[in-house]
Formats: sequence, C-alpha cells, structure tokens
Amino acid sequence: MLNSFESLLHVVLIVRLASPTWRITTRKLVCFAVGLAVVALDVPFDIMGIKLLWWSWHDTDPNIYDRHYWVPWTSYYFHATFAFGFNFLFHGTRRLLTNKEGYQSDG
Repeated sequence: MLNSFESLLHVVLIVRLASPTWRITTRKLVCFAVGLAVVALDVPFDIMGIKLLWWSWHDTDPNIYDRHYWVPWTSYYFHATFAFGFNFLFHGTRRLLTNKEGYQSDG
C-alpha cells in the first residue's frame, strides 16, 4: 500500500515541480526534490511502524547499527535513492519516447 502511494506521489510531484510556477529546470534537481519529499513523508511511517510493530530490525545487524528514532539511516537512504532513481528513469524514458524535454501538449 505504501509503495503504491509513493509511486503515485512521484508522478504528482514530478508534474507539480515541472509546472511553470514551480519551475525547476534541471532534471536531477527535480528527482532530488522528489526523493527528499518521499523521505519527509516516510519518516512518520517508519517511526510509528516500529512502535506499532509493523516491522522490526535486528539489533545485531552491523549494516543498520546507526539509527534515528530507532529507524536505521539505511531505510531513509533506500527511500531517497529509490524515489530519485524512479523519477530519473521516468523522465529519461519520457524524453526518449517523445523527443520532448518537458511536459507539453501537442496542440
């Protein structure tokens, strides 16, 4: 459920950040901004997920030893890089398929 929400959020934020009033010209900056927005929305879910036992992480794993409010930093890094990569791929395939830089109508 959360992953489908994040995928929808990626598309909405791409269109919103590419609109003329919120113009960010560099594709990498748009993807980076979407990655930060996804992390900002994911922080409460991760913190409450620990408290409500939706998931747990083992204390003995050295990869997730450093934590912020009992949530490993790698969780936030995963969400940020996944959102960045998804949006970068989304922008790149659109540019390859349509030969257009931005979102514009044909008319």
